[in-house]
Amino acid sequence: MAKMDEKYGFREVTFEQPVSSFKNLKFFVKKGLSKIYDRSNESLLLGTYRLQHVYYTFYKGLLSEVTVTLSERPNVEGVYGLLVKAYGPAAVVENTYQWEGQRVRMTLQPSYYGSEAILRVFSKPLLQREQADKEASDRRAASEL
Repeated sequence: MAKMDEKYGFREVTFEQPVSSFKNLKFFVKKGLSKIYDRSNESLLLGTYRLQHVYYTFYKGLLSEVTVTLSERPNVEGVYGLLVKAYGPAAVVENTYQWEGQRVRMTLQPSYYGSEAILRVFSKPLLQREQADKEASDRRAASEL
């Protein structure tokens, strides 16, 4: 998992990279304090395996998560094989493959039939910051009741 922590990102992007440093982003949706984008020039190949879509989530303007959707069983199985080659065997928790580093968490969640999957790569420090901010906000809101 040291390799995953050392990379601290996905492809050529690095977690905590500011949204202003990205080119060709297209706003997709807002989720709480996070904004999700995709890129118009995104390569939808990982090796020889086809990706359906790649989304970039920014928390308070910093890259915090990359989400990749996959379709068709050969692509799902192929990407899983690449992940195992790169990072070793995954832990399996509730039908989800997980790789856990000190700074990065990666999950691959196939559909029930294995013909689709969602790959999520998270910055753990930003995920913890987001959770702490939400808890603080919830405490403030609860105190107003």
